[in-house]
Amino acid sequence: DSTNAEREGMTPSEAKVGVGLDVTFHKANGRIIVSTFSSNIQRIQQIIQIASQHGRKVALVGRSIQQVAEQAHKMGFLTYQPGIVLRIEELKQLPPQEICIITTGSQGEPMSGLSRLAHGDHKHIDIMAGDTVIFSAVPIPGNERLVHRTINRLFTRGAEVIYEGERSPAMATATQHVSGHASQEELKIMLALTRPRYFVPVHGEAKHLVHHAELAVAVGVNPEHVFIMNNGEVLELAPHAVRFAEPVPSQAVLVDGKLLRDIGASMLKDRKQLAMDGIVAAVATIAAGGELLTEPAIMSQGFVHSTEWDALLEEARLTIASTIAACSLQQVRDTPRIKQQLREDLARVFYERSGRRPVIMVMLQTIGE
Repeated sequence: DSTNAEREGMTPSEAKVGVGLDVTFHKANGRIIVSTFSSNIQRIQQIIQIASQHGRKVALVGRSIQQVAEQAHKMGFLTYQPGIVLRIEELKQLPPQEICIITTGSQGEPMSGLSRLAHGDHKHIDIMAGDTVIFSAVPIPGNERLVHRTINRLFTRGAEVIYEGERSPAMATATQHVSGHASQEELKIMLALTRPRYFVPVHGEAKHLVHHAELAVAVGVNPEHVFIMNNGEVLELAPHAVRFAEPVPSQAVLVDGKLLRDIGASMLKDRKQLAMDGIVAAVATIAAGGELLTEPAIMSQGFVHSTEWDALLEEARLTIASTIAACSLQQVRDTPRIKQQLREDLARVFYERSGRRPVIMVMLQTIGE
């Protein structure tokens, strides 16, 4: 596991979190809301135990943490006295200083329990002044923006928020989270104990894999026997050798409706343009000689507001009439060429007037051919 291959020293014990949480529980006067990974049973166990010691009842918020905790309790991995863990609805009968909530959402997931609390759309709980929210986790790389957005919303709603790196001065700088991944010294101990002939670092970004590989070489693994792999690469294990084999396809599988397929850059571009600028459809009828027979019909969807469309509609009709007249004068009879010219002229008008580039569909009907 290469996740902490950049971190020097050894990862602190999980017991250190219990000390930090105990300090925070002692100082908090209102409700305490703790967010952590739903899979971290030991962390959930510590939170329930500390809450019980401080005279607080516990409720679990978030489907995943409820399901995991229920199964862990049935199997004996999560233990607590009857009456300690309640349903979220039952907390309404208790004063704030007797409430502890354990919730999902430590990574800012939009549909998680903590995110719903931060947005004020949870049906049983509203964040209020006096609440203490503890992030008992650190953001996974890539989730920082979502996590900080949730933290800011919680502050805005009046909560005291404790999170890695910037804890509130009102609280002791006690540890609320320790990593579940081994640091450099532990990784070196594992390498020294196992003394591998071949070594493949996994679980981390490229920088973590490289640092882990360097640790392996530093403790004596042959550099030629260290393999840093990318998705799709295959390592073939023979009785006396390890080598790369033919790679396998590993790209993302895109689901488009009921179909599994590569949508393609062109279709993605069209869909983005439709989403950003909308669509305009124009229908015109011309005679065999090229003259416009009727007033063009033009419809739009998702392009501009209806109050702005009326002025643009008249100009678009004039543009179509002008373009068809010019093509007739130049004796252009090729329908695809006329349609292309109509699209170009309409696109120019729409961009000049609105600054947007809608998808333009032109249907041209010729009468008398």
